[in-house]
Amino acid sequence: MSFPIRQVKWSLFLKLTLVFFVTAFALVLLVADFSGLLRQQRLTVHDVFRKNFAFYLNQLADQIGDPPDLARARELSARLDLGISIDGPGAHWSSSPALPSINHCEEKGRKGFENVQIWNPAPYRFYYVVHRGEESFLFSLSGAMPPAFPPSRVARLLLLIVLVLFLTYLMVSFMLNPLSPLLQGVEQVARGNLEYRIELKGQGEFGRIADSFNQMAQKVRDMLDARERLTLDVSHELRSPLTRMKLALEMIPDTKRRETMTRAVREMEMMLSEILEGQKLKNPHGGLAKTRLNLAALVRRVAADHRREKPGLKVKGPRVLWASADGERMATALRNVVENALKYSAHQKAPVRVEMGRREGWVAVTVRDHGIGIPLEEQKFVFEPFYRVDKSRARETGGYGLGLSLCRQIMEAHGGRIALESDGRAGTAVTLQLPEGGA
Repeated sequence: MSFPIRQVKWSLFLKLTLVFFVTAFALVLLVADFSGLLRQQRLTVHDVFRKNFAFYLNQLADQIGDPPDLARARELSARLDLGISIDGPGAHWSSSPALPSINHCEEKGRKGFENVQIWNPAPYRFYYVVHRGEESFLFSLSGAMPPAFPPSRVARLLLLIVLVLFLTYLMVSFMLNPLSPLLQGVEQVARGNLEYRIELKGQGEFGRIADSFNQMAQKVRDMLDARERLTLDVSHELRSPLTRMKLALEMIPDTKRRETMTRAVREMEMMLSEILEGQKLKNPHGGLAKTRLNLAALVRRVAADHRREKPGLKVKGPRVLWASADGERMATALRNVVENALKYSAHQKAPVRVEMGRREGWVAVTVRDHGIGIPLEEQKFVFEPFYRVDKSRARETGGYGLGLSLCRQIMEAHGGRIALESDGRAGTAVTLQLPEGGA
């Protein structure tokens, strides 16, 4: 089995692994260099103390002398900033009452080097005991110890670490930069723009993802086009048989059976008309005939056509709402929404409410019923062609599932929008919005 060399070469996982490996290696080198410096400095200080500090303390003891010269001791203490105590037959003296006793230091301390004992009771506080004949000398460093490593080196180390992390961030950001056009493409397709294509140059996983995404979008677009063509072709082919059926029904005696068949043929003819009307809205040559339309007057006219139907209609809003729209098609959209509201509220006492108004540059018509509501999980599908909440598709509970789909096509063709609200238990509100026209 051959291993795909090209795929390994452009593997995102491999790239990120290499980036973090190089980053970790660089940080290890920096920390190792820093640790080596510190260790070397500590060893150097230790060696200096071993070789020189004992000699230095003994020289101090010799300068004070035996018997001790207290004037010389005071001078050395003041000039060198040292704490000095002397204990022996020749003198019992201390430069500061805060210094511990020499016997206490010998009990607590440890053997250091040569004839020097060391006691380190706290960080940066050291006491050194030196014996010269019968005299004992205690020396204390009262100043702070010098830093174990220079601050400039620490600052440089921190700067280098920040620089390495920043360069790592830039490298990872550069490699993940193609995610931006991929995300934009996903968002465009999610909004329904199946014509969008991702233009992503280069190789690797992102390039292959972009190619696969474009192929997927094209296949979805082709499937939808094929479905629309099939629906349109079948609709055209059914018109001629329907016409012949209508003629044949005219020859049948006027009976209840003829009435049932005539109603079925009329419903099928309405379904085909809605399919063809929706297709016309997508065709640039079958566009809208827009005029300056008083939407409020159109709403009241549609409501008047249904005033006798239960549970009734109640219209509220201004008398004038201007919009640029195709009056005939807007009337179709309004009728579909109003008829749906009346159909699903027929057994309710509260009337269907139709509210009109202006909303931030839009004119809006909301049709609100008190019917059975639409389940939350079904709401995102109700504007799709042939979709019905009632899966049994019984004629008593609705049409063919084309009414709201046609409404959405009409509103989108006008540059408007349609929205549905329902809590899933009772009541549904459908809002139609158009850009507001001049008065």
